[in-house]
Amino acid sequence: MVLHDKGVEEREPVLVVFTDRYYEVDPNGMVMKGDAYTPLLDLPLVKGLPKEAVKPGAVSVDPRLRNALEALQVCRELGGDFAEGISELESTETGVTIRSAQEDWVLLLGDSDYENRLRKFFLLRDTLVNEEPNARLIDLRFDHQVVVRAQI
Repeated sequence: MVLHDKGVEEREPVLVVFTDRYYEVDPNGMVMKGDAYTPLLDLPLVKGLPKEAVKPGAVSVDPRLRNALEALQVCRELGGDFAEGISELESTETGVTIRSAQEDWVLLLGDSDYENRLRKFFLLRDTLVNEEPNARLIDLRFDHQVVVRAQI
């Protein structure tokens, strides 16, 4: 919650970022100073960001955080229950990786085109479950193929 001239503005975090400490981040990238309870929130944790990427009280323009927010939003729009099981996102210069603790999968998304890559995953999801029950790593970084590995 933010108090300013025009009243109170509520912010709801959608993820937690860990750099040198924990921060809460809303859907717009507004970084909020976390507290002792922040690590206990049932929100996806974003790793891989430098300390400079997050500044409490400011909207982060760091592309790695923006990419993590975009990938999470696309997951929520396309994948409902899958999105609820996301435990962690790692966002680096090489791209975004999503870990689902619920389904024990890691998705490699690369650094762009999250909507098409995740759409491809959700279209293939049931097939992967049935035909590749040991799949743990799903590499979606390539345009015309999906690479599946049993070990991470």
